[in-house]
Amino acid sequence: VAVRDHGPGVPPDERERLFGKFVRLSTAGATRGSGLGLYVCRGIIRDHGGDLVAEFPADGGSLFRFTVPLAGETDAVAVAGDVPVARVALVDDDTEYHQTVIRMIESAGTPFELRRFTHLEDALVELPKVKLDCLLLDLGLPGVSGLDGYRRIREAAQNLPILVLTGRESADLAALALQEGAQDYLVKS
Repeated sequence: VAVRDHGPGVPPDERERLFGKFVRLSTAGATRGSGLGLYVCRGIIRDHGGDLVAEFPADGGSLFRFTVPLAGETDAVAVAGDVPVARVALVDDDTEYHQTVIRMIESAGTPFELRRFTHLEDALVELPKVKLDCLLLDLGLPGVSGLDGYRRIREAAQNLPILVLTGRESADLAALALQEGAQDYLVKS
């Protein structure tokens, strides 16, 4: 699948970092965003055995091309029209942060379905029943100590990309989760 625009393109000196985390290009101007859109998209596509690349036509603009291997019906990606829908779960008891996550995903312009769980046990019951592209897990859930929540989610969904959420004071805990296989972490502020 290829998508092309005829906008200002990507300056040559910024192309190398295009798919980086929290990257906002100089051409973004007043356009809102977190700088996570291409990073998350490429990660999801690669987790499904494909790749996302950018090309820069001589007549301007940008062309983004992604490929994914063919799969059986049971592995089909949810779609809204012809656009893939990112299926995300959030395990977090903080209602305010739930709204922040929604705004962050919406700013990337990617259609999404978000399932929210306020308790780890509820998520563990539902995980085997749903197809997800990634899961955001708060490491500070009440009644769950240290990496126990991460380990239990990882055991229940071994191939699911997991991003852990942590407060500034728990960055060391997030680093340990990365060592155990979490894709990345976000610091809640």
